[in-house]
Amino acid sequence: GTADENGRGIALAYSAASAPALQPGLTGNAQITEVTAGGAHLCTKTDDIWWVRCKGINDHAQLGDGTVGNEPGPPWLPKDFTIVGGDPAFPGGDGYPTSTVTAGGSHTCAFDAIGVLCWGSNASGQLGSAVAGDAIYPTRATLGVTVIALTAGDDHTCGLTATGDIWCWGSNSNGQLGRGTIGGSSSAAALVTGGLTFSSISAN
Repeated sequence: GTADENGRGIALAYSAASAPALQPGLTGNAQITEVTAGGAHLCTKTDDIWWVRCKGINDHAQLGDGTVGNEPGPPWLPKDFTIVGGDPAFPGGDGYPTSTVTAGGSHTCAFDAIGVLCWGSNASGQLGSAVAGDAIYPTRATLGVTVIALTAGDDHTCGLTATGDIWCWGSNSNGQLGRGTIGGSSSAAALVTGGLTFSSISAN
């Protein structure tokens, strides 16, 4: 379901456009290899091509297709699947996400061949970059460390290194960055304190 800007529920009639459908450039034999759900958006990756596609609410550009909202409809109406990065012939942003897609409250992050890309809301620094406001295309996260796994929470993001360290960035309103403090936010990744070694990560 969905709601308007006042939180009122809206009943949407079912149509073919609201169901998963093959998009241009995807073959009929495509298999979904990754699915991630954020606050009100969904992203998938298939095995036949490296495009990542997202659908759902786009009020903070969390779909990564170069737009905000769902023009010409109201911004609280969901948008159908779009290709992250925009038109494949004329990509926007710093690159195309290729793997390990993770969706947060109003942002999304993924790997490409170089490192970490994030898009959507950066209100708390959860994109790991100095972008002000919303990033409408994938933007390079400047972490200062190489991570092999990613997870996005409501308004923070964490990465796991090959040595078992976790680095986090974004909102620390509830101590979710693991820095031994509560409050504040930062786009700079910092090591989770405590001297622990981790094998996996998950944020909500």
